[in-house]
Amino acid sequence: MKRLALMLIILQILSTTLISQQTHVRVEPGNIKEKVAGDKTNSRPNVTVKKDVNLDSTTKKKTFLAPVVLSQRAQDVLNAKNDSLIKVKLVVLAMNNPQLKIADASIQIAKSDFSRAKSSWLSSVNASANINEFVVNGSSGALYYPKYNFGLSIPFDIASKTKNLQKTANENLIISTQLKKDKIETITAQVLIAYENYKEERELVSIEKSFIEYKFAADEAAQQSFTEGEITMDEMNKAHQAYLQEREKLVTKQRDLNIAVIMLEQIIGVPLAEAIKL
Repeated sequence: MKRLALMLIILQILSTTLISQQTHVRVEPGNIKEKVAGDKTNSRPNVTVKKDVNLDSTTKKKTFLAPVVLSQRAQDVLNAKNDSLIKVKLVVLAMNNPQLKIADASIQIAKSDFSRAKSSWLSSVNASANINEFVVNGSSGALYYPKYNFGLSIPFDIASKTKNLQKTANENLIISTQLKKDKIETITAQVLIAYENYKEERELVSIEKSFIEYKFAADEAAQQSFTEGEITMDEMNKAHQAYLQEREKLVTKQRDLNIAVIMLEQIIGVPLAEAIKL
């Protein structure tokens, strides 16, 4: 009986231990090995996710913990989305361009001309009226003449003249509206081209900075090798000259980048550093 009771206690302890046991997945170069308490080791193809599996003794549910790692493709998609948002913001800022304000003013002038053309017929109509002088003086001759005289002058071409003026004003309004649309498209293209030029120059400067670091390291190594007598002075000078040439290229590329920034800021009207903030 004592042995049986002891075996039951041991089984209960083992059962509790197994329930609270943790399962770990370790990533190895070339394969993954899963090590589970009480199980054999299994091998699987390459997987780049490390996770811990915890078994809650109360809820009996497995909880997976895994770090979030963006793939290169996901990073490219995110960069493309941010780039699109920046482009939209730059185009919106560029819509405050003074050229568009001039186009808006031209449209308002054309609208005023069209309204004036619709009422232009009033200036062609002349009306007149007078009172007979005999009526004013109380003369007996007033019986033989009209007491009042009214006159109305309407040109024969009033309808066609008004119609032509309205047509001309309407065409000017259409032209002004289309010119504004064309100006919007032009400015949109200009700001997008300027932004692409900026990105190109920025990337070229970044590449040149990386390359100049390599040339600088090569120059330092050449000087060390010359000090140790491994190379000649001519070879050391060639390495140093190559480094100086890359520095000259960096200065030129940095200048081109600064010009690209200035051209872009001229269109959007605000500092670029402020515009590209998301």
